[in-house]
Amino acid sequence: MRSSGWLYHRTMTMIGSGTLSLLMLTKKLQVFVSSTYEDLREERQAAVEGILAAGHIPAGMELFAADDQSQMEVIRRWIDESDVFLLILGGRYGSVDIATNKSYVQLEYEHAIAAHKPLFAVVIDPDALERKVRTQGSSVIEQDHAQQFKEFRNSVLRRVVRFWSDPRDIKIAILQKLPEYARREDLIGWVRPYKFASEANAPATAVPSTIEISEPPSSEAPQQIDSDRSMGNSSTPANSQRNLAASNVIERGQIPPERPPNENFVTAHLNESRVFAKYGLFEKAAEHLRAILDRYPRNRSAHDLLFRVLLDGGDVEAASAAADEYIALLSIIGDRETIAQVCKIIERGPPAMTLPEFS
Repeated sequence: MRSSGWLYHRTMTMIGSGTLSLLMLTKKLQVFVSSTYEDLREERQAAVEGILAAGHIPAGMELFAADDQSQMEVIRRWIDESDVFLLILGGRYGSVDIATNKSYVQLEYEHAIAAHKPLFAVVIDPDALERKVRTQGSSVIEQDHAQQFKEFRNSVLRRVVRFWSDPRDIKIAILQKLPEYARREDLIGWVRPYKFASEANAPATAVPSTIEISEPPSSEAPQQIDSDRSMGNSSTPANSQRNLAASNVIERGQIPPERPPNENFVTAHLNESRVFAKYGLFEKAAEHLRAILDRYPRNRSAHDLLFRVLLDGGDVEAASAAADEYIALLSIIGDRETIAQVCKIIERGPPAMTLPEFS
């Protein structure tokens, strides 16, 4: 279930110490975020932003696609495949699993302990909880399972925890703690292996700015373009103007001939852009998509996501320019149907994104 652009190494004992130090600089830890949901939306968002800002990968149940497995089976599998477990504890116990009569949050926490996962907890300060009750009402405190919640909270407090009064405290705690975990050699995380062994054994100062990924090709390979196909016409004035703009893009040579793609580089950046966009970090998402288009100007997936990301981020002018470049590409292919869809989305405005499920 890990993002296909990053490789998960379980054979680190076979890697030399020089390479190990190098990989520690490039690895991304997968952090499972556990909390109740409705009462801690802002706090979860702060946690996700903190994890992303630290250069790591958030994972939580709101990202997972439903399937025919039981909820706890899915939870356990994701915790097992994560490197770090983060508990955000507020004033609610959360939904209770009928089979065990424990909340899913407690079951997640106990499974992380049983799986020997490094974990840290951030617990709401009692005074902050009182303020939260005054501003948001009694829905932020546990009423149905008060005794179970008290016992669970006490068990959490028996370990080292950080207290928080504001979502910013959670982000700060994450930014302070994750670098410690990233330096641990037993936490392997996601790493991008070098294409050549000589590069992998180079000193840290010689790390190339772009790390090539040696993974089997993804099914989401960039489309091959037939440059001899002509541009399709559109009957509406707005679409005609947009097609004219697209023609100018082609004439200015902004879509040069494509070189053979590194499909794993593309897939890695697409996946990371979707994670950033999922949490409203549209500028970060756009950076990853532009990285693809700098190398591969004809990549349809990057073009299609970029104008949507920019539009949903509120930069209508940049979104329109990105749409023009995408239309230029589609015109070369002769894909009139998609051209019409792009024009319609731009004219309608946000929301423009329909993100795929993370699986």
